[in-house]
Formats: sequence, C-alpha cells, structure tokens
Amino acid sequence: MTAVESVRRRHALVTGAGGGIAPAVVRELRALGVLVTGVDIKDELDRDAAPVNAYRRGDIADADFCESIVRENGLGATFDVLVNCAAIPQEGAELHELTPDEWGASLGVNLNGAWNLARALVPGMIEAGGGAIVHLASTSAMKPRVGSGAYSVAKAAIRALSRAQALELARHGISVNTVIPGATRTAQYGKNWGFESAEEAFAHRVTPIPSGRLVEPEQIADAVMFFLRQPAASVTGSELKLDGGYTI
Repeated sequence: MTAVESVRRRHALVTGAGGGIAPAVVRELRALGVLVTGVDIKDELDRDAAPVNAYRRGDIADADFCESIVRENGLGATFDVLVNCAAIPQEGAELHELTPDEWGASLGVNLNGAWNLARALVPGMIEAGGGAIVHLASTSAMKPRVGSGAYSVAKAAIRALSRAQALELARHGISVNTVIPGATRTAQYGKNWGFESAEEAFAHRVTPIPSGRLVEPEQIADAVMFFLRQPAASVTGSELKLDGGYTI
C-alpha cells in the first residue's frame, strides 16, 4: 500500500498542466493510480509530458470556469486533491508603471485563480470527508525583484491564503500546504529572464544561488507528493522551500 493510497487520494486537479512544473506533478500522481484532470489555457496538451485523464482548457481567473470544472466532472470521482501550479510571469514594468489591466491580469491568475479553484472544490472535499490542497508560491514572495512586483505580491498572498485556508479547513480533514520553488529547470524560467533556456538564464544570474544549481521539476513534484501523503491531522499550514539556499 502506498502512502497516497493510505489516505485514499483518488482524483486530483492540477493547474498549469501545459508546462513548467505541473507535468512532473501529473506524472507522479498518475504513477500512483490517482486520476488527474489537468487545466491550462493552451488549446492542446502534450499528453506524453502530462498524461492526464481529462483536460479542461480555460482561464482560472474566471470563477465561472472554475465552477464548471466541478459541475462537468466526468471521471466519476470527486476531486480530493488540488495542486495549484498555474502562474503567469510579470516582467519589466515597475509597480507604478503597470496599468490596472496588467495588475489585474497578474493577480487574476497568480492569486485569484487559486482562490477560485479552492472555492469550487472545497465543498466536495468537505462532503467526501477530507482532501488536500497544495499551492505553489515562489521565492519572489520573499525576495521581490524590480520589474516583477505584481507577481511577487501575488505569490506572497498565496502564502497567506494557504495558511488561512489551513486554519479554516483543518476541522474538515483538509490539509493546505505550500511548496516554494526557486530557480527551476523549465522553459519558462529562461523566458522570464530573456534567455532561450533555463541553463543560460541561470548562468547569467546577478544574485548567485548557494547550491550553484537549478532545481529540477521532479524535485518540486516530490515536495508536492510529500504533502499529499500526510494526513491532514498531521501536516497542514506548512511550507517547503526548494531554492538552493537563495532565500537564506
């Protein structure tokens, strides 16, 4: 019996399934026999990278879309896991230079989307007797960068959202925890810094990372799985940081 089976995880919703860290999370869940519904804004999903059982295309900043995921769930199992990996970068403009639309777009996906989905899924988790939520934050929440202020604000708020939800949902057997990735080997990490690859971006970092290496997506997925393996009575409201010592 695996640890995930011991807490009866059956159906997970994983956002941002079209790239970045989320496909590694999907693969870990599927390897343990957990049904996975993936969500992303992309028209098509690479099913080899992210072997989901079902795919929903849409914008998680839209509360109606998030509610429709539950309403139109066709896999025959209530969602008892939510892993919020979806994020959009915000680079270049300082906070006072952002338009209201730019500010709203960043918070819409990076913060509101996580709240929208929890709002949609939590009633079913309560009715089913428990569940687990894992939010992905960012080291930007602790060390903001010039030109990425809205993203930093949203990810700092994710940390607070996770703790507040943990406090409220513990009595329902629902754990809520946060994984905080640092510089991770994804295509998006390279693009965020204006480079073709994560390796090239890492080589040009102004602020060094003590470990001297990128974090692998599979390591982030392992951290997510750690929280999913724990009974809600034992681990909730916690954070696990994987950043090579960057925020020490």
